[in-house]
Amino acid sequence: GVGINRITAPTQTGKTYDFADAPTKLLTTVQDCWVMHPGESWHGFKDIPDNWSMLDPIKVSILAPGMGEDGELEETGVPAALVTAWLGRHGIVPTRTTDFQIMFLFSMGVTRGKWG
Repeated sequence: GVGINRITAPTQTGKTYDFADAPTKLLTTVQDCWVMHPGESWHGFKDIPDNWSMLDPIKVSILAPGMGEDGELEETGVPAALVTAWLGRHGIVPTRTTDFQIMFLFSMGVTRGKWG
């Protein structure tokens, strides 16, 4: 499964990696790295059926400071609308913004130019 900053591949390697250090081959070939499992605290779905839901690696959500990992408001924070406004001034337009979440959809281009 996937943690907030961690990737676990128990049936393939038995190892847990920092997301930035996870082997590309693992992330691109092992579907279980993207599956949500019951009992994993990072996703907040306590009773989700096993193997019922999978993360989409082209959809990325950023949780702005102010919302805790447990879904509770923290004492201080930065509203996502403020971050979105700043990003917009720099030509970055998110797909969706809620109170403390900013979502981006990355499109896979067919040409090298579309990959940036």
